[in-house]
Parts: sequence; C-alpha cells; structure tokens
Amino acid sequence: MSFEKILIADDHNISRKGLIETIKDIFSNSLLFIEAENGKDAIEKYNKYLPDLVFLDIEMPLINGIDVCKYIKNKNLTTKVIFVSMHT
Repeated sequence: MSFEKILIADDHNISRKGLIETIKDIFSNSLLFIEAENGKDAIEKYNKYLPDLVFLDIEMPLINGIDVCKYIKNKNLTTKVIFVSMHT
C-alpha cells in the first residue's frame, strides 16, 4: 500500500513535527504532509486534501479525534486512520 498525502492532527506542535520527521526517515520526502492543530482544522484539511492516511490525536480542542475519525469514515472508507495518544 502506498501513501502520497498524510494528515497529522495533534494539538502539540512538537508531536506533529516529530511524527513527520520519523515518517520521512522511514519512507521518502516525496510525501505531502498536512498538519492540523485541532479537530475542526483536521476536518477542514481532510476535505481540502483528501489524504490517504490520517494520524489523529484522540484528545484535541474543538473536536476530538474519535469524532474526526467518525467523520472521515462516513466520507471515505479507503482513508486509513491511526490514532496517537499519550493516554493508556
């Protein structure tokens, strides 16, 4: 499976940047990374870019990651979603 566009939604800038750098180290720099700092921003950017893969923080301002995932899955069943969280 190949991905061209990856949306990373997390309210912590350092977490977003760290995940981007980790993915770049493993894969390639030819990927388009889209960043969102809250759930509302994640939905807006999802609609604009239609990413292949989405990393979602569970706890974000405005709209939580679980509700963002529900929105994405209602729009497109082929988008892959991975949750990231500091919580157990």
